[in-house]
Amino acid sequence: MPRKRKKLLLLPERITMCERLASRCANAVYDVWRWRWRRAKEQAEQAEGANLVEVTAWVTSIS
Repeated sequence: MPRKRKKLLLLPERITMCERLASRCANAVYDVWRWRWRRAKEQAEQAEGANLVEVTAWVTSIS
């Protein structure tokens, strides 16, 4: 006679624990993405500023 398999009970505590874990994971991923985006933006602004300084120096040296 085959044995009956026990059904996995999804208790409310387990569901909320999984939801909390998923929420933390999503927040961590978002924080990393936001940090990388901010860093890339700052680097782009710094490069833009450096180019502006170089062009200004070049123009003043010509004139």
